[in-house]
Amino acid sequence: MKREFLLTLCVVLILTSCSPAADLTQATVRLSPSATVVSEAQMWDGMQIPVGCRFSSISPNFDWVIYTCGSNLWLAKVTDPSSATLVIQDDHLIGTSWSPDGSEFVVGIYHPNQEKKYIAGLWIVRRDAPSERRLLYQGEFFCERQFWSPSGKWILAAGGGGKSSNAILVRTDGTGQEDLAPIGIMNWSQGASWSPDGTHLAYASDEKFGEVKDLDVGTGVTTLVYTQTGPILLVPAWSPDGKTIAILGDSYPGKIVVVDSASKRVLNDWTLPADWKQSTDLFWSPDSKRIAISFFLHGNQIGIVSLPSGEMSEASGAELWPIFGWSKDGKSLVGLGEESGQETIQAVPVK
Repeated sequence: MKREFLLTLCVVLILTSCSPAADLTQATVRLSPSATVVSEAQMWDGMQIPVGCRFSSISPNFDWVIYTCGSNLWLAKVTDPSSATLVIQDDHLIGTSWSPDGSEFVVGIYHPNQEKKYIAGLWIVRRDAPSERRLLYQGEFFCERQFWSPSGKWILAAGGGGKSSNAILVRTDGTGQEDLAPIGIMNWSQGASWSPDGTHLAYASDEKFGEVKDLDVGTGVTTLVYTQTGPILLVPAWSPDGKTIAILGDSYPGKIVVVDSASKRVLNDWTLPADWKQSTDLFWSPDSKRIAISFFLHGNQIGIVSLPSGEMSEASGAELWPIFGWSKDGKSLVGLGEESGQETIQAVPVK
């Protein structure tokens, strides 16, 4: 829970920071000379966020990055230092998220109104026309995090706003939104995962501690996926092949459970090594055969669980936090590290 709080705090600080940037005419992503493009993973290794700026989000193919410099939101192609484009200038940016195909992204912004209540909005921005944007949602719901469905049809916006739920579904075609009330998502910054086809949503329920549920987005029907007694924080993640749902339990020691997505039958229930502490993130490999788990031990580390054997190992290399995901070839994990005091996108090879 402490790490979740720090992550949420970091998101707010990152997107509302007023620290001055270096010369904004030169505010670009830098590809370090050591990162010669030889393999897919090395395309991003060594990319740095400009001094005085903060990372916001990266496209699904890791080829475009969004970062903020004070109240300025910038878009840049990672391999082209001259491509940085100013997208939005606003003091109240609260989050960005990319569409599945990387052709556009959503930006969350909030403003106080005359009654001193915050009015939030979600705008869709096209990557090839960043100066244009269309309003997708406006209301009192605080859309701090956005999760775009793999189908591209929905955005799960999670945060707050005094409603009985803490998440809404917004249609990307602009035809409206649907509250998930009375459904609420526990640990909303991490506790939800779309099925590969975008028709279902697995989430940690805030109705009862220790429950993961499956929402059929089309019908609104929910079914119980897994339940665990005791105060345990659960983080679900749908496998890329759609056959299983992995559930990470942030307890001591931690645990990982793999459930059949159709029958909801528990296939595996493993206890994690005792030194894999504060395990709150998990990422499936593209072939659905490995799960990467972020944990903290004298720094941010990466554990690997192989399926179906349950063999556990640790990835060596740079400390990454947060982790963005696996490279398409499944040979590396990509995330945010640090180099010479600058936020740097790095790729860590995984055997």
